[in-house]
Amino acid sequence: MRQKFFLLTLLAVLLMSIMPTLAQDGIEASVLVEGLDNPRGINFDENGVLFIAESGTGGTTEMMGPFGPATLGFTGQVSVFAEGELSVLIDYL
Repeated sequence: MRQKFFLLTLLAVLLMSIMPTLAQDGIEASVLVEGLDNPRGINFDENGVLFIAESGTGGTTEMMGPFGPATLGFTGQVSVFAEGELSVLIDYL
């Protein structure tokens, strides 16, 4: 546990040390999409359309999972961000 904490702290310090360099190089960051439910993966197609896999909120069926109580349900979906708009491509996953 201590080793994991040390490595995460070291990574955070390293990232903070290079952030000023990134800002000086003119790299800008902006939020494209908000309001996602547990995004798990992203992919761009050849036209620049962004696909987002969301695991959802867990649903309403309760059970005991390997790490404690868990909820299950069909709340996952694949969303698409194209031309400045977010829409659902596949739901009920």
